[in-house]
Amino acid sequence: MQFDDFEDNLNLAIKWLTIISLIAIVIWCIIALAKLFIPKDTNSAKNRAAEEMVKDNETVEASDEAVNEILDLGYTSSAEDELNMFLNEEDAQTSSHAGYTFKLNVKEMPDKLYFDSIKNEDLLQKKREIINQKVGENYIDSVLSYGTLERWNPESFPLKVYIQKPPEVPPSHINEIYNAFTKWSDTTNGFISFQYVDSPEQADIICDYPQDFYRSCSTDQSSVTSKQYFTYDENGYIKKSNIDLTYKDCNGEIYAEDLVYAFALREIGHSLGLRGHSGIFKNKVLYYPVASKNESVRPEINVADINTLKLIYSVLPDKTNTEFSEEQRKKLIKPEEIWGDTIERSVTSEKAILYNIERSPDLPSLHIALANYYSEHGQYDEALAVYSRSIVLLNDAAFKARVYVKVGDTYSSQHRYLEALEAYKLSLKSLNDKNNLFNVYFNLGFIYYQQAKYNDSLKAFQTAIQFVGNKEAFHRLLMNLACVYIKVGNYADAQKCADKAYSIRESKCSTYIEAYTRFLNGDYEGAEKFAAISVDEYNSLMGYGLLAQIYYRTEQYAALKKLQAQANEAFPNNPPFEFK
Repeated sequence: MQFDDFEDNLNLAIKWLTIISLIAIVIWCIIALAKLFIPKDTNSAKNRAAEEMVKDNETVEASDEAVNEILDLGYTSSAEDELNMFLNEEDAQTSSHAGYTFKLNVKEMPDKLYFDSIKNEDLLQKKREIINQKVGENYIDSVLSYGTLERWNPESFPLKVYIQKPPEVPPSHINEIYNAFTKWSDTTNGFISFQYVDSPEQADIICDYPQDFYRSCSTDQSSVTSKQYFTYDENGYIKKSNIDLTYKDCNGEIYAEDLVYAFALREIGHSLGLRGHSGIFKNKVLYYPVASKNESVRPEINVADINTLKLIYSVLPDKTNTEFSEEQRKKLIKPEEIWGDTIERSVTSEKAILYNIERSPDLPSLHIALANYYSEHGQYDEALAVYSRSIVLLNDAAFKARVYVKVGDTYSSQHRYLEALEAYKLSLKSLNDKNNLFNVYFNLGFIYYQQAKYNDSLKAFQTAIQFVGNKEAFHRLLMNLACVYIKVGNYADAQKCADKAYSIRESKCSTYIEAYTRFLNGDYEGAEKFAAISVDEYNSLMGYGLLAQIYYRTEQYAALKKLQAQANEAFPNNPPFEFK
C-alpha cells in the first residue's frame, strides 16, 4: 500500500515536472525569437528617443499652434527635383530567373541625403512661403527696423494723436494729415483707430513741424520731407511715435496737397509698425511704406499694405508700448518663427550696414549683420572674414556660440564640411537656444553621412529629435533618419521613420522612402502600393526601379513588361531598368 502511494506520488511529480519543463521550453523559445527580431540596444537613451518620435510630437504641435490659430496655415508639398540616380555600368546588377533577365540601372539610395544641410533661414523661408500662400501679397520681410519689430499693443487703441498747427502751414496741409489718419482707420475697418488730443503730452503720435527740420536738395525728395521715429521710456517700452514734417521743399516751394497726403500716409504707416521701405510707386498705387517722388500722385493703401499690417499684428513684437498678457501671447506668432533670432535679422542694404559700422565700429551686431548679408548673397569668403572679426568683439559666450553656427552654415554652403564640422562643435560649447541646437545637430548628422560615418550620423540626428521646433523640420529629420537607419541595417526603425514622415507630408521623396523601407522589411504588398504611387503620381525614376524589382521578385512578369514600356516612354534616353 505504501509502495502504491509512493508510485502514485512519483508519477504525479514526474507529470508536474514535465509540464513545468514544457512551459520553460516555450518561454525560452519566445525569448529567443524576440531576440532575433528585436534590434540590439546599442544606444539605449538614443533608441528611446527614436521610438518616441513615432508618437505625436507635442513640441512640434505646440510650436505651430500660434501660427495655425492666427493664420490657419497648412503645410503643402512641392515636387522635389529628380535626383541623378543612375548606376555606373560596373555597379549595375543583372539577375536571371525563369528564362528572364532583369538589370537595374538606377540606384536605390542617393549618394547623399534627401535634404542638404539645413540653415535656420531655410525653414524660415518655408514658413514665409506658407504665409504668402495663405495671406497673399505682403512685404513682411521689409518691416523690421534694424532687425526689430516695433508695434503697439492693440489694447491701447484708439491711439491718441496730436497735430501741431503752426500759422505758416497752409490749413489744407493740416486737413490732408487728418485725411491720412482717416484713411488708415477706414481701410482697416476700424481695427486701427485714433483719437485727437490737444497737447503733445497726452499723445501717442505727435505730428510736429520742427523749426530746425533739416532739408537738402536731392533727387529723392521723400527723404527730406518727413521722418518718423519712436521714443522710449526708461524700461524700453514705446513712449511716443514722432512724425516730423515740413511744408516747403529745399527751394522754398510749398508742397502740393497730394504729396502732403502721401507723406503723412507713409509716416502713419511707420508709426503703426510698418518700418523700412518696401518699394516704389507702381501704377500710382502705394506699396507701403514707399519712397515717394516729388510728383503729384494721390496714393491709395494697397492690399499688400493691409496684408502686411495684419501679419505684424499677428506677431509678438520685440518692442511695444505695454506688456502683453499671457492670453495675448498664446495667440501670437513668435517673431523668430518669421525672421529668426536677432542675430539672423540683418539689414538688407550693405551700404546701410557699412555706414553704421563706420559710426559704431565696435558694435558686434553690425559686423554680424554685414557677415549675414555676405553669406546670404553667396559672398562666403567675405562673410567668413567678417564673422571672424565679430567673434573677437564678442564677450557673451551664448552670443558667440550662435555666430559659430552661422560660420558652420557658411562653410557648409561651400561644401567645406571639415571646417563646418569644427565650427558646429565650437558652437555646442555654449549654445543654449533650441532652434540653433536643432540646426547644429541636423547638420552634424548630414556631414557625418557625407563622410560615411553612419553611426555618428545616427547619433547626431537622434539628438536633434529633442530640439525639433516645427513639422517641416521634423519631416526633414525623419527622412534623413530613415536613410541612415537603412545604411546601418536597421530596417525596422527606418520604416518607423518613413511612416511618420509620410504621415506629416506626402511628397515624392517620402512616398519613395515609404515604399523602399517596406521593400527592405519584406512587405512586398505594401512596397508595391507606395511604389505604384511613386510612379503614377510623381513619375519618380527611383519609383520605377523599385516597382520593377518588386514585380521581378514576386514573379509578376506581365506587369513588369507593361511597366517597362511605361518607363521607356518616361525616360527614353535613360531607362531605369531592362527586362528581357
